[in-house]
Amino acid sequence: MAEPNPPRRQWYQFGLRTLFVAVTIIAVAFGWIMQEMKHVQQRNEYRDWLFRAGPSFYSYDALPPVTPLSTKPRISFWRRLLGDAAAWRLNLPRDASLAETQRARELFPEAEIYGRFSQEPELIRPTRP
Repeated sequence: MAEPNPPRRQWYQFGLRTLFVAVTIIAVAFGWIMQEMKHVQQRNEYRDWLFRAGPSFYSYDALPPVTPLSTKPRISFWRRLLGDAAAWRLNLPRDASLAETQRARELFPEAEIYGRFSQEPELIRPTRP
């Protein structure tokens, strides 16, 4: 008596359209992650520049524990996961130009930025969307 053939394993089959959708979703996700990584890298480079100019960067961790949570600056979970830290205050060097101050405002929208353009120090408030 002939033995019946064992059942063959059926492989999952998908169409070309499914492949294109999956590749598109993965590409968008990686593009977003790379954009976030680039932004974190730019923030870290600017933070290093400030440290070379003097101790003028104050992070979220430096705030006293009695500070209300509503006043503490926040950044997204993904940025923290990539190694970023929220800034609550930046003191720019006295010789910082207007372009450097605007760059600080772009990179650290959650922080209060103190800069000097002429003879008087000026507080530059972050722009909130």
